[in-house]
Amino acid sequence: MPYPFQILAVTVGRPIFIVRDFIEKTVFDKLSLIRSKSSLIDENRDLKLSVVALESRLADRDLLAKENISLKELLGRPERKVKTILARVLSTPRSAAYDVLIIDVGREDGLEVGQEAIVGAFAAGRISQVYPRTAKVLLFSSPGEKTDVVIADQNAIVTALGKGGGNFEATFPKEVEVSSGDTVSFPHIQPRVFGVVEDVVVHPTDSFQTVLFKNPFNANELAWVEVVIDSKKP
Repeated sequence: MPYPFQILAVTVGRPIFIVRDFIEKTVFDKLSLIRSKSSLIDENRDLKLSVVALESRLADRDLLAKENISLKELLGRPERKVKTILARVLSTPRSAAYDVLIIDVGREDGLEVGQEAIVGAFAAGRISQVYPRTAKVLLFSSPGEKTDVVIADQNAIVTALGKGGGNFEATFPKEVEVSSGDTVSFPHIQPRVFGVVEDVVVHPTDSFQTVLFKNPFNANELAWVEVVIDSKKP
């Protein structure tokens, strides 16, 4: 094409290109907005369903808790309120020995070796060493620590092995139904949450299954714990 005709083509075609680009961009933006709105609607629906499911689970657990308390009272074993002392965490596993806390209360505050340290409704560990005004808490998840536990509403009591970093491992008979999200607790008249199941490893040829679970809190972020000072066992 001769040079003048090239200039003419570009000159005439430029507005067309601009209009075309504008239309494409407008359509693309509108399609993106539609997809975005659709995605938000889907996410909102999923969130509502999740909320309903969680509310249902909480209501069910609340009902079971009330029934549990009533049954214990009927059998002459009512819930016993324990006495605790609040302790500030001076050192977490990030800055102290592996899976160990240092707290700001000690012998002068009534602490003794063996007392349980808790985080709200969760079991954390036990007092392993006591000093006049400080103490050391050995977390249950400390490598090699062994603790008897029970999963959800199953009657099988097994030994949980601490693996470090808030992680545990336990071996259950294969016939015991265990799934991700199940609660692990102490087999006690006043159970406390010990962990939450994250994975279950089952080999077809084995008669047992390996259950991996984790603390429901991050020990590295703990600022406070409570120490049960009127009982050495949960």
